[in-house]
Parts: sequence; structure tokens; C-alpha cells
Amino acid sequence: MKPKAIIYLSVSILLCFNFGFSVAQSNPIKKLAKQVYALNNAAKYDSSIQLIYRFLHQSGISDYEKCEGFMQLTFTYKRLFDYNNVLKYLDSALDYGVKTPNSRAIYNQISAEKAFALFDTQRYAEADSCMKKLAQTNYQFLEESPLSYIYMQEAYLLYLNKEYSQANDRYNLAMVLIRKVKPCHLPMIYGKKIELYGAMNLEDSMQQLYTLSLQSAQSCGISKYILYTNQMMSLAFKNKKNYEKALFYQLIYDSLNEAYNSKDHLDKITEFEKKYETEKKDYSLKMQAKSIMQLITVIIGLILIGFLYIVLNSRKKLKKEKDISILYTKQLFEKSEEERKRIAADLHDSINNELLNLKSFNGNNDDVINDKIDGIINDIRNISRNLHPVLFESLGLKMSLENLFDRLQKQHQIIIHSEINYSKNLTANAELQVYRMVQEALINTVKYAGAYAAKVTIETQQNFIQIQIRDSGKGFQVAEKMKSGKAFGLHNIIQRSKVLGGETNIESNEKGTTITIKIPIKK
Repeated sequence: MKPKAIIYLSVSILLCFNFGFSVAQSNPIKKLAKQVYALNNAAKYDSSIQLIYRFLHQSGISDYEKCEGFMQLTFTYKRLFDYNNVLKYLDSALDYGVKTPNSRAIYNQISAEKAFALFDTQRYAEADSCMKKLAQTNYQFLEESPLSYIYMQEAYLLYLNKEYSQANDRYNLAMVLIRKVKPCHLPMIYGKKIELYGAMNLEDSMQQLYTLSLQSAQSCGISKYILYTNQMMSLAFKNKKNYEKALFYQLIYDSLNEAYNSKDHLDKITEFEKKYETEKKDYSLKMQAKSIMQLITVIIGLILIGFLYIVLNSRKKLKKEKDISILYTKQLFEKSEEERKRIAADLHDSINNELLNLKSFNGNNDDVINDKIDGIINDIRNISRNLHPVLFESLGLKMSLENLFDRLQKQHQIIIHSEINYSKNLTANAELQVYRMVQEALINTVKYAGAYAAKVTIETQQNFIQIQIRDSGKGFQVAEKMKSGKAFGLHNIIQRSKVLGGETNIESNEKGTTITIKIPIKK
């Protein structure tokens, strides 16, 4: 629903000219109308509808009484915003109304109600058709209140068709009638004219109407019309694309609306308390005791459900951690065997073969012998470095990492940047674990990420060391990878950080992967 239509609908519902027929009503009709009005005000709509049905199904009631009974149904369904039934029962009322001696008057009055309902549901073309038929009769038999509303609707349709001058004239006719019969409802027309003058770029006229509307609403004590006036000013400026002023009046509306709703709630509470005090004491105590028991039952139930949820969630978490631990241990054994196998192969395939070649060499060329010995030394050095970084205790964490970066860049097509701000805040064993975590992360990058660059950052904070390894690789789904059983390297990093009392966070997407490790500094 468009904002204009929402505003117009809210105002039409606020007024709801439930005008009576000009013909004299019988006592049963007066009694029915009074009872229906009281029930609807108490929001007892089911009781209201049942009362009307019983009235309609009486034997011997006249066509006029049936017409009025169906009209009472339309008033009830309008309270429920059920406009399908409103239109349905208006037709039923008309079927009986045209059989009465006052058929012409009833026809016009029901046609007006039908125009209101169609207009409220934005069926403007149908509403316009009804109003044109009424205009052909010179609005005969319509009282001043519904006639003023007809004029307003006609003016609004002219406004939508951009016939602004004619719309203004029609609004003025409506104002004459409203001022005469219901002066406190003048802000409704002021608001619509503000919208019209906004479209006509008559800002000074808008401001004058705004002042008049607020004065009228305040003098009558109708808070909703103060809200409505500010909302129409905001809408008019918004339509003019003057968003600064639109926001100004919208803020006033929001502020007043909050205060209005608070007052409305307080009024309802006060009304409820008054009714409550009139109830019988025994009944009140009984209901209170019943409510307390129900509340206690609900609280106990919620506590049990909460406790059960915590237990089940805790078990699920423990099982998940246990499964991960078992998987990590299994993979650790497998990786250990793979590493032993790799070392054995390196010793056999490189060093052993080189020693055999050296042993069988019969030449006297010292340079060749020296080259072979150098090759064996390099092979031993590489195997040793893979087992443990050489001189780690002497070089320290920073230089050992820089040696690792140089070696990986020479062996693989990758650029590694580093920013290391570290001041030996960790123990030698903790430094070695940090080295292993960085090494593991970079090896994963080289093997699986397809990255052309990586960056390692180490920052010393007040209470912890933060290590971050970022790459430009293809990334992966972290949750799926961790559950797949193929993430030994990542689990290795997580477990090592846990041993040091730290934590690891892994983020990855199509732009790359970031591993952040925080290790607390023990003082």
C-alpha cells in the first residue's frame, strides 16, 4: 500500500461516519444499534456479529429492519478491516432497502457507504463511479457529515489526476461542511490540503495550514491529528524531494508518536485496573492462584528445557572435541610414519647413493671429490633442517623465521613478506612452537593454496603475541575442511596454540586465507 493511501485510510477509519438513515428508526433498531456499538467498543466483535445474526433471523421483522441489521454488520466488519464483508453486506442491506418506502434515500446513503469502503481499499475507479452517480442526484438524502467526506474523496481523486485547482475547490466545500457539523475534524482536510499545496509548490500556504491544523487539534485535544499533520508535512516535502524538511517533520512525528503510544498504553492499563477492581474478590484470588500455578509450571518447564539443552549441547561439544582429538592423534601417527619414511628415502636415495658413488670413484680429480662431498653435506643439512631448524636456540625466533622464508622463496614460486615485532617475550619452547605453526601454515600455502604471495606478521601486544599468516590463494570452506579429515596441518596449528594457552582463528574465501594466532605472554 502506498504511503498516501495508508495515511488516507488511517484518517477515514478514524472518522468512520457511521451515519444513520434519515428515516425514523424503530425501538428494536435503536436497541440493536446501541448494543452493537457497545460490543464493538469493547472489541467483542464475535458477540456483536452473533447478536446481529440472531436479530436478522427473527420471524416477522420488516425489510427496513433487515436493511438496518445488515448495515450494523458492515459497521462491525469495518472495525475488523474486513472490507470484503463490508461490501458484501452493503449489497445485502441494499437488497432489502430498495423494498422500503424510502428506497431512494436508502439507496443514496448505502451508495455513499460503498464509496467510502471502495476508497479505503484503493479501488478508486469504482469509488469514483459510485460518487458520480450520487452527484447526478445532487447528493440528495445525504446528511452533511457523509457529504463532506464525499467531497474529500472527490478532491483526492482530482489531486491524483493533477487537477489541483478543482481539487482545492472541492476541499474547500468539504471544509465548509466539516466546520459546521464536526469542527474538531478540520485537521483531516488541512492535512490533505497540505499535500495538495506541496504538489502546487505553495510552501507558504502549507505552513499556514500546518499552523491552523495544529491549533485545531490542540484545542480539541485530539493527539492523532497532531501526528497526522506532521506526517502530511513530511510526505509533502518528500514528494517535493526536499528531504531535509521531510526528515525534520518526520522526526517530530516519530517523537510525538512514541509519546502518544506510551500514553495510550498507560490509559489502557488504567482502564484494565479499574475493571479489575470491580471483579469479585474470590474470583480474582482464584484466577490469580491459577495464573501463579501456570506461571510456575511454565518457569519449571523452561528451566528443565534450558538445563536439557545445556547438557545436550555440552555432550555434543565434548563428542565433537573428542572426535577431533582422536582424528588428530590418528593423523599425527600417520604423519610421523610418513616423515620417517621420507627421511629414510632421503638417506637411501641421496646420501647413500652419493657415498657409494664416492667409494667407487677411481679418479684422482680432487675437485670432483670435493663437489660430491659438498653435495652430501647439503643433503644432510636439508634433512637436518626439516627435522629441526639449525642453530634455532642461537639465532632465535626472528632470524630462524627469516631463514625459513628465504628457503621457501628459493624452492617455490612464492613471494613472502614479513613484519616481525618481537622482543623475546616467550620461552624457547614456545618460540619453537610458534616457528612450527608459521612453517605449517606456509607449507599449506605452498602445497594447496596456489598463492603467488604471502605475508607473515608478528606483533607484541601488552598481554599477548599475535601471529598472522595471510596468503593470496584460492581459499576454501573452513567448516567443511575442518570436518573433512584432510586438515591435519590446520589442526596441528590449533593444537599447538592450545598447548601454549592461546587460540587460533582461520578465515578463508576466494581472495585468500588468513590464520590469526594469539599466544598469551606469561609474566
